[in-house]
Amino acid sequence: MQWQKIFRWLFTRKQANGSTATPSTPIETATQSSKWYLSITDLPLNKYIECVVDGNLSALIISGYPTQEQLEAAWLDIAEQYADAMGDAEHRMYIKLYKELVYLNIEYRQILGLIEVLTIVVYKPFEQKLNELLFTNFPFTANREKELDTCFRLSKSTLLKIDMKKAQLDGLKEKGEDTDKTPTREYFQSILITLSDYSKYPVQETITTYQFCERVKRFTQFVEKQKAEKNGRR
Repeated sequence: MQWQKIFRWLFTRKQANGSTATPSTPIETATQSSKWYLSITDLPLNKYIECVVDGNLSALIISGYPTQEQLEAAWLDIAEQYADAMGDAEHRMYIKLYKELVYLNIEYRQILGLIEVLTIVVYKPFEQKLNELLFTNFPFTANREKELDTCFRLSKSTLLKIDMKKAQLDGLKEKGEDTDKTPTREYFQSILITLSDYSKYPVQETITTYQFCERVKRFTQFVEKQKAEKNGRR
C-alpha cells in the first residue's frame, strides 16, 4: 500500500534533538478563532496533495494557529474519509488500525506521564484523569505509593494492546509491500489529465478532495463497464 509510508513518516518524525515525535492528546488552542479543514468535502485537492506529498499539515489551516496535535488528529480523520470515498477496503483497514495505534500510544504515554508526576506532587485533576484512563477508583491517599505501583502494572494492558495493533499493521504491510511508496505530484497530475480527457474539460486541483474521489470512482466504473461490454461481445 502506497499510503503506509505517508503515515509512518507523518507520525514518527525526528525532532531536532533526535527524539521521535508522536502526537499527544488534542487540546483546545489558545486562539479560539482558529479554523482548519476537517472534511474532504471542504478540503481543496491541492491542499490534500500538500499534506500527502510534502507532509505539510499546515496546508489544513484556514485561519489562526491550531496546534500541531489538532492538525495531526484532523489529518487522521481526513485520511480515513479519503479511503472511504475511494472505496479502498484495505486502505480503510490500514487507516483504522493506524488511528487506533496512534491513540493507544497517546493513552499509554499519558498514563506513564501522570504516574510520574503524581509520585512527586498531589494534584486531584491528574489523579482523576489517571483513574479515568485505567478504569480504576483509587483515592491516592494513605496507600498512594502502592496504588501508583498498581497503576503502572495496569498500564501493561495498554502496552499489550499496542503490540497487538502493531502485529496487525505488520500483517497488512507485508501484503502491500510491493506498492509501499508515497504518491507524487505527477501521480495526481496524471489522474487529473485522465479525468479531464474523460470529462472533455480541464479538471483542476482546485476541486475538493471529495469531488476528486467521486470523479475517480465514476471513471473507474465507466472503464469497468466498457470492459464488461467488450467481453460480452466476444
